[in-house]
Amino acid sequence: MGSDPTGASGAIRRQPWLGLFILALCLSAALLIALRANIGFFLDDWGLVIYREGGPTDWLLPHNEHIIVLPAALYKLSLAVFGMTAFPLHMIAVALFLTSVVLLFFWLRPLIGDPTAVLGCAVVLFLGAAAADLIWAFQIGYFGSVAGGLGALLLLRRGNSGDSVWACLLLVLALLFSSLAIPFALGAAVWLLFPNGPRPEWNGFFRRSWVFLVPAGVYVIWWLGWGHLAENSMSVHNAVRDPLYVLSAIGYAASVLVGAFPIRAITESFAWALPGLLITAGLGYLLHRRGRVPPEFLVGAAIGVSFWVLSGLNFIPGREFVSSRYQYPSVVMLLMILGGAFAGYRPAPRTVRVIAAVAIFAIVLNAATLVFAFHDRYKKYEQKNLISFSAFDLARRTVSPDFEVGAGVDDSARVDAASYFKAIDRYGSPALSEAQAEEASDENRDRLDQLLVLGLPVQPVPATRVIPIRDRCRELAANSEASGKIRIDPGLSWISAEKDVLIRLNRFGTGRGAAAWSASAGKPIGYRIPRDNSDLPWHIGFQGAGRVTVCPARADSQSLR
Repeated sequence: MGSDPTGASGAIRRQPWLGLFILALCLSAALLIALRANIGFFLDDWGLVIYREGGPTDWLLPHNEHIIVLPAALYKLSLAVFGMTAFPLHMIAVALFLTSVVLLFFWLRPLIGDPTAVLGCAVVLFLGAAAADLIWAFQIGYFGSVAGGLGALLLLRRGNSGDSVWACLLLVLALLFSSLAIPFALGAAVWLLFPNGPRPEWNGFFRRSWVFLVPAGVYVIWWLGWGHLAENSMSVHNAVRDPLYVLSAIGYAASVLVGAFPIRAITESFAWALPGLLITAGLGYLLHRRGRVPPEFLVGAAIGVSFWVLSGLNFIPGREFVSSRYQYPSVVMLLMILGGAFAGYRPAPRTVRVIAAVAIFAIVLNAATLVFAFHDRYKKYEQKNLISFSAFDLARRTVSPDFEVGAGVDDSARVDAASYFKAIDRYGSPALSEAQAEEASDENRDRLDQLLVLGLPVQPVPATRVIPIRDRCRELAANSEASGKIRIDPGLSWISAEKDVLIRLNRFGTGRGAAAWSASAGKPIGYRIPRDNSDLPWHIGFQGAGRVTVCPARADSQSLR
C-alpha cells in the first residue's frame, strides 16, 4: 500500500495550483534579476544618488509631491555600503515585489479559490505593461507601499486582538515608502467600518480608528513640515476630467490584465473609458444579482477608486492613466475589486480552462513587453544618462562647476558638475568608460562629443592672441556634410575660412559632428580645445562652402591660460 507524500513535495501534489504559483514566483524572480543585473541608475534615481546629501532630514523632502522617506534612506545606505551600483536596490525591489504578489494571493485565495487567484497573480508577476515598476530601482517605493498595505489588510481581516497594532505599523511603513499607501489606509478604514458587508459597524470603527488615524497623522506631520514645499498639480480642469480619467484607468488596467493592451502605439484617449464603464456596470449588475456586497469589494473599490481619483486630480503630462508605472498598482487594485465582487464563487473546470488560456496569453504578451521595454526604452534612458556623465569625467580638469547635463527623458531634469563630482568622490563613478563610450550607439557618441564641446569648453579666441605655425598648416574644403575631416590636437589652433562656415568636431561620434562655433569669411580666429582625460584624438571639419585653412598655433606674448 502506498502512503501519502509528506513535506513540500507532498503539499505541492495535494495543491498543484500552489506549486504552479511557486514556479511562477521563481521564474519571475529569475527574469527580473536577469534584467535588473544589466541596468543601473537612470532618470529620477539621480535625485537620490547625487543629491540629498544632508542626512536623514533630506530623506523627508518630497519627490514632486510624494513622500519617499524609506527609498531615500535605502539609496543612501546602499551607496554607503556598496558604492555606485544599483544592484543591491534592485534585489530589495524584487524581494518587495514578490512579497506584494504573495500577499495579493493570500488576499484573493479565500475569495475566489486557488486556480483563479494563482492565474491573476501570475499575470502580475510578468506585468510587462508595468515595465517602469518591474525594471526601475526608483519604483521600490510602490512595492513597499503595496506590500505594507496588503499585509495590514490581511491582519485586519484575520481579526485577532493583537493584529491591529501590527496593521497600524505596516500602514506607517507603507506610507514611508510612498504616497501609494494613502489608498490602502483608506481601505483599512473601510474594512473597519464594513467588516461584514455594507452595513456599518460604528462601535468597532471608532474603537479601532487609530489603526488608520496614526498613519494619517504621520502623513499630516510630514506634509506640514516638508510635503507642502512641493508643487501641487490639482486643478479645476483636472477635477472636471477626473471621472473620465478613473473610468479610462479601469478600462486600460483590464486590458493589461487580459493581454489586450497595445505594446507600442499607446494612446491616452479617453476612449478607454468605454470598457471601464462596461466593467463598472457589469460589477454593479453582478452585485445587484447577488443581493449582497462583500466587504472585500468595498475595500478594493475604496483603494482603487481613491488611487485613480488622486492620480487624475494631480494629472500633468507624464501621469497619464496609461503610464507604465501606474499599471502595477492599477492591476493589483483591479484584482482586489474583482476578487471582492466574485467572493465565494468557484469557477467550474471548463471556466478555469478559459481563464487559464486568457492568463497564459496575457503572461506571454506581458513578458514579451517587459523584455522589449527594457531594451527599447529603459536601457536607452540609462545609456543616455551615463554617456552624459562620461562628459563630466572626461572634462573634469576644466569643466565649470555650474555646467549641467540633462538626466531626464527630455533633459528637463539637470545634474550639475559640482554635485556630480561630490557624489562620485564618495561613491565612485557610474559613467561609461572610454572603451564603453566607443561602443555606444551613434546617437550617444554624438551626444558625448557635443557635451564635451560645451563642457570643456571648446571655444574661439581672438586671432590676435595666437600665432599660427604656418609650416604645419593644412587646407580642406567645407561642404554640406562637413566630411573630409582632419585630425586636430588639443591646445591652440588658427582657422581662416574663405566663406562663412560652421565648425564641426568629431571624437567619439562618426556623423556630421558636434557644432563647435563658426568662422566668418576672411576673418581668422584662434581656436582652443582644452586637454582632458582622454587621449582619443579630435577631428575637425567645416559645414558650408569654400576653402578653410587650419594651423596649429602658439600663444603670443599675451599668453592664454
